[in-house]
Amino acid sequence: MVVAKLHIICGNCGKNDEFEHDIQIGKIMSRMKNTFVFLRCKNCGTIHNLDDNSELNEISQDIDDD
Repeated sequence: MVVAKLHIICGNCGKNDEFEHDIQIGKIMSRMKNTFVFLRCKNCGTIHNLDDNSELNEISQDIDDD
């Protein structure tokens, strides 16, 4: 397996080297949690959600009710 760099280009300004990311966990249907990843272009401020261009993988975990 080769580990390659993922090339990401802002759809608004075209920059490819000025991103920061944010990870948020949200509850869906009260017992499941999903992780959402957002990229923000530090050049133009556009916020990109990785769900926009990818299929949703059913990798959710049950939330403990303890």
